[in-house]
Amino acid sequence: MIENNEDVCICSICRDTVKHEKSIVSLILHLTSKHDINEMAFCANKKIRLALFSESENESSDEETDLDLEKKLNNKLVNLLVSCNLPISLVQMNEFVDFINEVAPNYQIPCRQKITKRLIPEKVDIFKAQIKHEMNQINCCALSSDVWTSNSMLSYLGVFVHFVNEKFELVCRFLELRYLEQSHTNEYLCD
Repeated sequence: MIENNEDVCICSICRDTVKHEKSIVSLILHLTSKHDINEMAFCANKKIRLALFSESENESSDEETDLDLEKKLNNKLVNLLVSCNLPISLVQMNEFVDFINEVAPNYQIPCRQKITKRLIPEKVDIFKAQIKHEMNQINCCALSSDVWTSNSMLSYLGVFVHFVNEKFELVCRFLELRYLEQSHTNEYLCD
């Protein structure tokens, strides 16, 4: 994709204009609907990744640009924070900053606000698009739910979907987590 302005890109494959509004979900949807490219394929295929993220068509596909490196490291940082349940304030800790400066001196660590207001929501949008795409590919599924009480005595309801994908693998996706304002009695859960 070639960026035209803040909200519009031009697809470097078909030359269509794609409105993205500071999120890559519409770009992914364009690639999947117009070019029959699976969302997972664009992550694995460097040419598709460059078509999605490059700022110019003349970029060499063999070189990893600073922008590519920043996006890759931002993605790894969000994965680390979320999957390890680490506080976002980690990015402000001197030891973490020193470590990153040693490992990747050219990498600008994003601030907490960028992580919470942009990077994590973008990741959520990508996962939602992936789950919607997966759900459109299946014929049947099963739903399950679980209610539990946290250590701080707060009740939550989780909803999951289970299905078999095209590779005949059992897949489980987490769909929803809701805070329950009352005790999880049968009457309350039915409402």
